[in-house]
Amino acid sequence: MTPILAELPSDLALYIVLACVGVAIMCLVGIAALLKFVAGLRHSLAAELKRDLAPADPTLVEIQQPLDVRKHNPCASAEELTAVHGRLKRERGELDARIAEVKAEAASRMDKLEKRLEDSITNLSAQLAGNDKASEARVGALHNRINDVLAAVSELKGRVAAKANHES
Repeated sequence: MTPILAELPSDLALYIVLACVGVAIMCLVGIAALLKFVAGLRHSLAAELKRDLAPADPTLVEIQQPLDVRKHNPCASAEELTAVHGRLKRERGELDARIAEVKAEAASRMDKLEKRLEDSITNLSAQLAGNDKASEARVGALHNRINDVLAAVSELKGRVAAKANHES
């Protein structure tokens, strides 16, 4: 019977041996880390037990405090609640009245502004209508002057044509 590694090529056998050695090293490192963790855990547990089992320091004595009982602030009486409610109601009424005054003042100002705007629009419309009439009068006068010039040109054309006919 031949060993298994003897039948493999020498390079492959070497790689397998190296892989096995690597796995063995990783296992040893893992076991070492686990042992270190267990040692740390054992050390922390031992310190905890030592602290719990050690006799208490006589300078540090725990004293239980008696229950501190104090009188609670009294609740508001019905009269106090009614007084506060009345004050709040009065203040709200004053605020509502002031709001109504401001609304009325704003409405009055808006009415005045609307009236001024309407007056301004009316004045501008009247000015534009006057400008339109003046413009129409100027256009009419310009047309009359153009007609006069055309008539004079026609008359001159006629004279030039008549003079040209007399000379020929």
